Amino acid sequence: MSVINVTHRSGRGRSRSQGTSSVRGLALAFGLAMLAAGCAKRQVPPPPVNLTEPVARAYHVQPGDVVEVKFLYHPNENQRLPIRPDGTLALPITGDLTVMGLTVDELEELIRTSASRRLREPVVSVSVAETAARAYIGGEVTNAGFVQLGKPMDVLQAIFERGGFKFGADMTNVTVVSRTTGASAVRHVNLQDAVQGRPVDGSSMQLAPDDVVYVDRTWVSKANAWIKSWLDGMTPEIFKSVRISPTSL
Repeated sequence: MSVINVTHRSGRGRSRSQGTSSVRGLALAFGLAMLAAGCAKRQVPPPPVNLTEPVARAYHVQPGDVVEVKFLYHPNENQRLPIRPDGTLALPITGDLTVMGLTVDELEELIRTSASRRLREPVVSVSVAETAARAYIGGEVTNAGFVQLGKPMDVLQAIFERGGFKFGADMTNVTVVSRTTGASAVRHVNLQDAVQGRPVDGSSMQLAPDDVVYVDRTWVSKANAWIKSWLDGMTPEIFKSVRISPTSL
C-alpha cells in the first residue's frame, strides 16, 4: 500500500509540474507578443523619401539669397553672387539690377535682356543656390519654431529639422499656409504617404519663404485630451493634492 501511495503522489507531482510549466510558457509568450506590439506602435518613421515630381512653385528671390547665373555660350560671364540687402544684384555684364521679389523665370529674362546690350543673343540660366528664407513649424512637433530654408526643403524635412512628430500627431492632414502677393493660400499634405514610400506631389510638399506648417492631433489624441480635461474638472481641488504612499496601503 505504501508503494502505491508513493507512486500516486509522484504522478500527481509530475502533473502539477507540467501544468506550472505550461502556464509559465503561455505567460512568457503573451508577454513577448505584447512587447512586440508595443515596439511596433512606437516605431520611428523612416527618413524623408525622394519626391517623384519636380518643384513647380515659383520662388521669389529676396535679399540674402545666393543665385547662380550661367551663360551657355559665354562661360566667362558665369557668376555666383548674393542679392544685396537693398534687393539688387550686381553682375559685371549687366551692372546693378533690381531683382527683389522676382521669380526665377523673371530674373532670367531680366538678365538676358540686360546682357543683350553687350552680348549677342545670350542664353541665360539662373538657379537659387542658397536662400535666406525661413518657415515656421508648429503644432504636434517636438520643438516648434523656425527653420532656415538655406536650401530647397520640403514639409517633411522641415518637421524632422524641428525634432519630428509628437506621439498623437496626425500625419495624414498637415496644413501649410503660404503667403504670396499679400493673400494666404492653404493646402493640406498627407505625410503618411511620404513616409510609407507612396508617390507624393512635389509641388505641394515644397516650402516657400514665410510658410507656416501646422501639425494637428489625431481625433484619438483630441478625445484623450478632452477626457483628461473633463476628469480634471470633475475632481475636487482638495483631492488633486492628495498623494497616496504605497506604504500606507
